[in-house]
Amino acid sequence: MFVNIKVDGLSLNTDRWSALEVLIKSILEIKYPYAVLDHLDNTTSNLPGLFYIGLPFYLLGDVGFLQPFTFLFLSLFIIQSNIKNDQKVFVFLLILISPAFYWEIIAKSDLMSNCILLLIFISFWQRKFTNGLFKKKGFLAILVALFCLTRGIVVIPLAIFLFAPFVKISLERKAFFLLYFLFFVILISLPILLSLPSLDFMIEHNPFNHQTRYAPMNLIVISILIPFFLSFKVKKSSDIFMFSTYVFGGLMLVTFVLNVIEEGFYNNIFGNLFDITYISMILPFIFFYFLENFVNTEKDLKISTT
Repeated sequence: MFVNIKVDGLSLNTDRWSALEVLIKSILEIKYPYAVLDHLDNTTSNLPGLFYIGLPFYLLGDVGFLQPFTFLFLSLFIIQSNIKNDQKVFVFLLILISPAFYWEIIAKSDLMSNCILLLIFISFWQRKFTNGLFKKKGFLAILVALFCLTRGIVVIPLAIFLFAPFVKISLERKAFFLLYFLFFVILISLPILLSLPSLDFMIEHNPFNHQTRYAPMNLIVISILIPFFLSFKVKKSSDIFMFSTYVFGGLMLVTFVLNVIEEGFYNNIFGNLFDITYISMILPFIFFYFLENFVNTEKDLKISTT
């Protein structure tokens, strides 16, 4: 909280915070947000789901407060996890020794917080509904729709988490879940749709133009398709985070190498040709892999002793 208050967002040469602020402010003023410029004269690439996540902190006076709130939420989640105290300390240390985590706080970025909240949802839902992930299909559809409308990359862990179980449920349950999902996608997107000037304007000004500009389209498509196949390889809950780490790591590494070959190493690190801070989205998946692996180990020990 202290860092967020002391850091002047306008002095930063990153616009994660102002892109989120532009989204929220524009929606509240019934303006189409993807044509409004932030403090670095860029347009926002945030999807409408982030409006609902960031709104409480915008009303508190600083969208950067999302980061300390998320850390508090994550801390409580780790503390209540059924693992040993030394394992909890280990996971905390993984987070607290990460320079990328502190960069996210100083830059008032929402990227890592977005990933952490998603992974808390996946981990909680997996533990709560181990024997039937689609038992509460209406509530699940709301949360999946909300997270899918934050960033396109969340499709990767969600596909690994839900696709194989989705295939196994009855046709009726599939239909109801999809109907709920589509309904909530439209409902969450409604503030954007109501302010849309025209379809042609949306084609020219939309968030996906920014979200896909760093990686080749065919690589993005492959990275989105692979998780659907990996979903059938999940044997335990920690596999969800391990496979997600592999996909994100592969996507980022290949994209970075291709950009370096094309534009040079210096231009990609110190220029604006590749946003290396996107690599930090891998870290929460590593944290949660260890956390969930510890939980699975404790479960196995209890089963063996009984």
